[in-house]
Amino acid sequence: PHLQWVSEPDKGQTDAINKGFRKATGDWLMWLNADDYLLPGALARVQQFASEHPDADVIYGDCYFVKEDGSFMRRKREFEFDFNMLLFYGCFIPSTSTFYKRSVIEAGFLLDPYYKVCMDYEYFIRLAYSGYRFEHIDEPLACFRWHDSNISFMLAERRYQEGRKIQ
Repeated sequence: PHLQWVSEPDKGQTDAINKGFRKATGDWLMWLNADDYLLPGALARVQQFASEHPDADVIYGDCYFVKEDGSFMRRKREFEFDFNMLLFYGCFIPSTSTFYKRSVIEAGFLLDPYYKVCMDYEYFIRLAYSGYRFEHIDEPLACFRWHDSNISFMLAERRYQEGRKIQ
């Protein structure tokens, strides 16, 4: 009863995520791609972490890469946030395990619809540049399903071009 399913025309994934952000009612927001999933206890862990770090605007954790069948590939262990590392190294923060304080969205920060592959990377750069505080939970919160039809894999050239433009 606490979920609302909406299926309607949109202008792609980024537009759909922004629509979800605008409709969401929680204190903390996030998105999951269709085949990704949160690990048991992840929401409670984020809630606890947020109460212990009230200055955090963005909370991100580690994730597991899993195969199409759900079998384990590897843990994607993240770093403590560093703007320069994000800018020059690239997007090390997994969108699958990243949560945004409602005030970020209310301030008008939404994903840029230009970006089809690196929308998360551009968003993280823009939020950090605007002074939002990122905090890292050093544990896996979600699983990212890796397969040959991932947008990042299928649109590798666009991913490269978008990443260069962001940097």
